[in-house]
Amino acid sequence: MPLDLLLFVEDPGAANLTIGIPAAFERNGRSAAICATGNASGYLEAMGQQHADCPAGASHLDELRPTALAIGTSEQVDSAVLPLVIEARTRGIPTIGLIDAPANADRRFRGDTDEPLAYLPDHLIVVDETAREAFLRLGVTSNRIHVAENPRFEQVRRKALETTPGQQATLRRKLAGDARRPLIVFLSELSTGLNPDDFARSGDYSLHGRGQSKARTCIVLEELLDAVRDIEPKPAIILRLHPKDTRDAYLPYTTELAGINMEGDAIDICLAADLVIGMTTSLLAECRHMGQRVISILPRRSEQEWLADTAAGRIRTIWQSEDIAPAIRRMLGEPSGTPTRAIHASMSDTLLSLLPRMADKTHP
Repeated sequence: MPLDLLLFVEDPGAANLTIGIPAAFERNGRSAAICATGNASGYLEAMGQQHADCPAGASHLDELRPTALAIGTSEQVDSAVLPLVIEARTRGIPTIGLIDAPANADRRFRGDTDEPLAYLPDHLIVVDETAREAFLRLGVTSNRIHVAENPRFEQVRRKALETTPGQQATLRRKLAGDARRPLIVFLSELSTGLNPDDFARSGDYSLHGRGQSKARTCIVLEELLDAVRDIEPKPAIILRLHPKDTRDAYLPYTTELAGINMEGDAIDICLAADLVIGMTTSLLAECRHMGQRVISILPRRSEQEWLADTAAGRIRTIWQSEDIAPAIRRMLGEPSGTPTRAIHASMSDTLLSLLPRMADKTHP
């Protein structure tokens, strides 16, 4: 029996958009399955989301015979998932692109071509209006772009509501080593991407770190470590690694950190934090949706546009060294918030509503 929907992802950000979809489809009498490759596989495993680990290829379309295909974009120019759009098209299978952030809209479906929309699916589902506007500017018509709530946001909201203050306090003491010390979790981002120059020191950086590293994450981490030196009591800092990151890149900082964490769901450690600091990772937005105190420290102001929450001013953003310590003191003195509420239709409902439209071959 063919699947109603095959979801194929190779990137952790896109993998977030598949969480809970198979179960939601089953509750509605439909079928969906997730195939993952690359960094998405380990990420979904850490999230506890059932999926199949498999390389991307047309054989899956012939074997599973999905009624529709949804793909999660990757930062790789030689993406293995993007060609599935073409393969699906030759088989008459309608396609959906899942977009987790507004950054690099012109490169999401370019692949190894010079055409920004070379691998554009029939429909796009984005998680905020900023991303929608980015694709409209590229020429994608509005009837092909749909805004849905990020399933990961729904998941972290529930987790925040279910976690008791006692559980948070116990984990905070364990991680910080001293109940009196505030706990800061700093979120790394891999210093590479579609355009590696975006993630390396440039002449327009307003932050410089200690002057040796050229890597964006290391520069911001150095600024943070220096900023907390005069804060009393001195916060303990845990570095949470991005799924694509490695411990080796941060060995020079181990004596200044309370720990480096990369196991399990990142939300568990972020829930224990008094303050979560990052740059433009979607995990920072997840923490805001949980009600956690959050700060974005950026090496240049223009990077605010890379994350919808920083672009819209929903996350406090800093790009000058002298502002970091005062912002940390201020945030640590403020009460934490409460989980946010969904403002868009769920991802599962949006996908389910698209199935009949995609079955109509006359509809784009």
